[in-house]
Parts: sequence; structure tokens; C-alpha cells
Amino acid sequence: GGASYIGNNILYNKAMYCYNCTENSGSNTYTVSTYGTTTHASERDTTNCPDGYSSNPISKCAKSGDGYARITYLSESVKEEKTDIKYIINFNAGSGAVQPMKVINVDSQIGTLPTPIRGSDYFEGWYLESNFTTRVDSTYVPTSDVTLYARYGTEVNLNLAGRTLGTPSSTASSKSTKRTWNISTYVVGISAVNDYYPNYVDSYSFNATTITIKESSGRSGFNIGIPINISTGLYKAVCDMGGTGSQIVATYYKSDGTFISYKSLVARENYTFTIPNQTSVLVLQLYGNSGADLNTYSNLHLYKLD
Repeated sequence: GGASYIGNNILYNKAMYCYNCTENSGSNTYTVSTYGTTTHASERDTTNCPDGYSSNPISKCAKSGDGYARITYLSESVKEEKTDIKYIINFNAGSGAVQPMKVINVDSQIGTLPTPIRGSDYFEGWYLESNFTTRVDSTYVPTSDVTLYARYGTEVNLNLAGRTLGTPSSTASSKSTKRTWNISTYVVGISAVNDYYPNYVDSYSFNATTITIKESSGRSGFNIGIPINISTGLYKAVCDMGGTGSQIVATYYKSDGTFISYKSLVARENYTFTIPNQTSVLVLQLYGNSGADLNTYSNLHLYKLD
């Protein structure tokens, strides 16, 4: 048959296998023999070819055989044309308010993202899907026009200013002990696994904005607990922390005081967790480290996410 080739319509520095073609040069393409003509020797690349391709191939591993590889390369004018490609980033803020879109260059990071406003609600982040599966930040590189979806949360009142020092209904140091909680108190000496040892805490203080804790030497994991009445759902804790041992642990209890489980919220920048079924009380536990470290927790907030 006549001359033909297999490949894409638009190629940059790539090769297509060409049947019954002759060697030639053009403004943006040239055709060379797969047998290794020296006309365009600089286009050969023998370092990254898969099995079944020529041992002395032309650029991009053109298949060996009685044929030619048509090479499309970028002249300076073509490169300039590529920089003119733009992607549109649409922002779906739901019932919130935000700028509707931004435009970026191809192959660029998405850059600074706007912060939508929805009344007094907390803005949690931008996602690629309306069901909030893939969270994106300023480093995201889109490959086409894209719509981002805003996720919000409503604040849970922790009533930090009104709390007093208290204890759970049972002070036994057994993991299987049922405990009920006074929601208006702080509890000192509760561990992530439901033990109760207040004497393991060396020092502590708390007010409406900042909580500090220091563990006795050789002790770790016994801390200040904040009981909260809670419903199931997805939540996010936000807190500024200081000290090498600072950590938040979420511990779950049934309405009758039965311990369910706990989760260490180890990713400081994204304390997101799901409240399991049958949970009636959440105890947010502010972890203390052993020995000399003084751990601080400032501006603690809890949000239930959409």
C-alpha cells in the first residue's frame, strides 16, 4: 500500500513507525531509517529501549524492521505555542462564597487556593470530587480543566472555659472498667487505653485557650482528657501544639461507660477521624511525654465535617 504511519496527531520529541516512507526532513518533522542512518545520529537513544526494539534505534525506540521512524521535534516556535495552553480551575463552594475560577498555565502547580466563607463554619479544604475523596493543596498539578469542591465543618462546643477538674465515675486502673463522664470537667491521668493514674502526671494547667501537661519521669501516655457528648460522623481536631511528645488521642465510650476503642491522631496537620457506631462520649486526650518535656496545646477546636 501507500505510505502511512501509526501514532498521535500531535507529538513532541516522539517517534512513529512509518511504512513505505522515504527519508526526508521538514520544518517540524523528519523521517529517518530504523536501520540507523547517520543523517540524524544525535536522535538515537540506546539506553532505555524495551525488549523487541532495535538494538541501535532511532529516538524513542522506533521498532526495528524494514521501515522508517518519523520524528516530531519541537522548534522554538512550537515550544512557545505550548506555553499558551491554559487550564481553568473552577471552585464549587456549595452554599459558601468564593471567587468562581482561576486560570493557570499547563504543567503548573495550582498555586494559592482561595478560602470560601460559609457563615461561621470552618473551611476544611478543597477536593477533586463532590464526595470529598481526594484532598488537594497548592502543589497539585492538573492535567485538564478541573472543578474543586469545598468542604466545611461545624464547630463542636468544647466549653473549655467552663470546665473544672473532675474524675470519671470509676477510678479503677483496669482497661475493662466501665466509666461514665462528667462532661463539664477535665480529667487528669486517663491513658489512651482507659487506665486511670492521676499520680503519673507531674504538672498541668488549663484555661479557655491553652492546656499544658508534664509527665512524671518514666511515665508516658497519661494525660488530660476532655469528655464530650458526641454523635457518629467524621470529625477534625485542630490545635497548635508544642513539645516533642505532644499528641492528641480520640477515645470512644458507649452510653453505659464501656470502652470501645481509641485512635492516635498522629498527623499534626490533619487530625481527621471517624466516630464509630455506638459511641456516646468522646474523650479527647492530650498526650504528655515522659520526663522533662512540657507539652502545650493551644487553640483547640473540634469540627464535625460535612
